Amino acid sequence: MVIDNQPLHSFTFMIHHHPSSMVVDVDSVVGCGVLVFGGSLGSHGSSCSNKGLFLPLKKNSIGGEWEWLSSSSWLPSPLRGAWTTSYFHNTYAQIFLSGGFDSVHPHNEILKLSLSQSNPTPTPTPTSISTITTTSWELVGKLPRQFSCHTHCVLGNTLCTFGGWDELECMDEIYATPLSAHSLQHGSDNCNDHDHDHDHDHDHIHNNHCKFSMPSLESSSILLGHLRDSRKNAGIAILSKDNEAYHSATNVLICGGWNGKQTLRTTEIVRLFETDGVDYACYCDVDEGPMMNTPRECSAICVLSNGDVYCMGGYNEDDCLLSTSEVLRKGSQTWEEGPNLPFSPRECYRCC
Repeated sequence: MVIDNQPLHSFTFMIHHHPSSMVVDVDSVVGCGVLVFGGSLGSHGSSCSNKGLFLPLKKNSIGGEWEWLSSSSWLPSPLRGAWTTSYFHNTYAQIFLSGGFDSVHPHNEILKLSLSQSNPTPTPTPTSISTITTTSWELVGKLPRQFSCHTHCVLGNTLCTFGGWDELECMDEIYATPLSAHSLQHGSDNCNDHDHDHDHDHDHIHNNHCKFSMPSLESSSILLGHLRDSRKNAGIAILSKDNEAYHSATNVLICGGWNGKQTLRTTEIVRLFETDGVDYACYCDVDEGPMMNTPRECSAICVLSNGDVYCMGGYNEDDCLLSTSEVLRKGSQTWEEGPNLPFSPRECYRCC
């Protein structure tokens, strides 16, 4: 992507869609678009952007032209290496962004941007920027430290982060950070753009079993536990949500990344627990996941509607960009070779 006549990379993006058009295959997307925020500018990433862009997508076509979002919806400061997730409702979407790096120092803010579609119709139609109404970014929480290159998901009224980079070392911490009241207007049943309600057959070792009471927004984040490997630029996939007698557990797959010494093949299954009547993460368990065939950092991961996990691109232990992919079938303990990407090898991108 080129912005202001300079290459843009390490940006963050989200898919905005009409709920009735939510599909896995982008070629079939109706009434939706791509939102892009921030990123590194120039071939060496010496500066960052805070601008926001929108690309309408149309059925069986690439879409229209990139359009600028209103400057009131741009990021408060230029950022790269932040992470986003989203919550979709019938007529609006909320985007949650955490951390990031502004070319000078990392950040710890958790920001929320609300979007709504003007005059939504029962039958989705191609979206344009004129039909999207946005607010300004709102501060809804703070991470316990300033870091970037992490992953996160929103569970209940809590944002859970995994690993990252604090400009000194790779991190293994799993933090739960409370969001301000009413950050999620209608709960979080549809939170996270890759959240699918599927079973996934993995055994779990209860080695990170930490409980806490819900603090106020002013309190610091809570350390839920630790990943088995320190890692930055890992991938994340929401596998399933299990409802049991006295609690529910959201199963999260963390894949690859870099531990400060090498690019990783390892994966981890993190189970985030909520107890009955409590709308936040209470504790977690961490277990080893299936070993990937190729070490990958900055890869793109998505979960299909059938529960299969695809991990694509990134770069390997020799810093070579990859055009390969691998697939973890639902219920399997072994990654399979997937199809090669139909475009040039790449890293630091996202897929859905």
